Amino acid sequence: AALRLLPEWLVVVRVVVIHLDFTQAAKTGLFGLLGDKFVQVVDATLPLASQLYKLAEACESRASAVTAAQDFARMSANDMNAMVKRVALKMYFDHDLPKRMRAAIMFRLCTKMCNH
Repeated sequence: AALRLLPEWLVVVRVVVIHLDFTQAAKTGLFGLLGDKFVQVVDATLPLASQLYKLAEACESRASAVTAAQDFARMSANDMNAMVKRVALKMYFDHDLPKRMRAAIMFRLCTKMCNH
């Protein structure tokens, strides 16, 4: 019943960590005007998701030593949305609920450079 309270829901299906120092992150313009958006939940269909994915891949590929490698294999936004809708229907047996749900990716900025 609580899921019906909002007209739409973003469902996080993937978490991507971007390892980048604060200055460089702010310069990209992808983390807010002041570089203050350390965690972003982005609709998988938006171009911003692709931009942040590319940045994460570039940052990890430049690292001299990666302590925790990420899998950057991507699933299309359409496939992610279909998966969210399929699982929602299976879990809640409500045909209206999946229409309110969209896939999202959580991007986290890590400025500690722990992967470098």
